[in-house]
Amino acid sequence: MEGKHFTRDDKGVPQFTDLGRKEAQPTYVFLGGRPIAADYVAFPDAVRGSVGWQNASFKYIEKTPLDGIRDQRPSRMAGLQIPTEDKFTDIMRGRRPVSDVKQIVAEWRRDGGDEAREFYMKVLRDNGRA
Repeated sequence: MEGKHFTRDDKGVPQFTDLGRKEAQPTYVFLGGRPIAADYVAFPDAVRGSVGWQNASFKYIEKTPLDGIRDQRPSRMAGLQIPTEDKFTDIMRGRRPVSDVKQIVAEWRRDGGDEAREFYMKVLRDNGRA
């Protein structure tokens, strides 16, 4: 609310008040997949530059073998992904030693990773990509 959570500077750019910084932080805006508009109002060419960069970079995006294929992976496989990624994140952040990689892969294979590999190979074969 203007006057309570923010005021405008001499250029009309909203600036948080102390109460605004405390109560109105856009904590989850990143979930919407778009930048916070207030970040750009002070820089009139920022949006144009950002969109130009994004459009120019699209031609360099590499497609994955599964692009354009809709599949429903079994829940066991879906439940395996996040814990495995978390273990690798722990290695990258120094919370686990690099030597744990072989153990993580063995656990992934044991808990359904090999099934996931076969599932996705079938999806690719069924769609003429393998």
